[in-house]
Amino acid sequence: ESWTQTSATPSCESVTFNVDSKGYNYAMVRDGAIVAELPASQGSFTDSQLTPHTNYVYKVRIPYPEVPEKETSDSSPYNVYTKCLPQCGFGVGNKDVVKFGATQLIWICKYNNSVKDKGKCSINNITTEKENSVLSTGGSMDVSLTKSTDYVLNCSNIDGAINLPASVNVLEPGIKEIKP
Repeated sequence: ESWTQTSATPSCESVTFNVDSKGYNYAMVRDGAIVAELPASQGSFTDSQLTPHTNYVYKVRIPYPEVPEKETSDSSPYNVYTKCLPQCGFGVGNKDVVKFGATQLIWICKYNNSVKDKGKCSINNITTEKENSVLSTGGSMDVSLTKSTDYVLNCSNIDGAINLPASVNVLEPGIKEIKP
């Protein structure tokens, strides 16, 4: 029996399939085990709660359950990898500070555990060209500034890297001369 699998769209913890089962009920098979039995009218299926950074092999089995006059058969395998870049937020406590004032750089990352995801992060001070290694899953860093400064949070895991910018604007208070 011929049929078409039109797409497989993986994310960090799920994969969505669009399936044309040629009017037959079908089953989704992951790594040799049936994970869903679906009616022909359901052309899409999402398998969720998968592990990031993992290879899975899927097949579509039709007809399912077996139709007496049709032999059940599996599709060619669909190899899916749950690619998952770090998902981070990066910001500044106060974007505007007075000269010599302090603020915090704050970040949080998902899918960037140093062991499980081989995650790592650093914050690069673009203005001074200094880089500090920081916790891969999140944290904060106090900064005291004399001039406006641009920062970049650089995070990477086993699937790749991301870079997020943040800036702090330093305000210079005016000094008014008072004559006696």
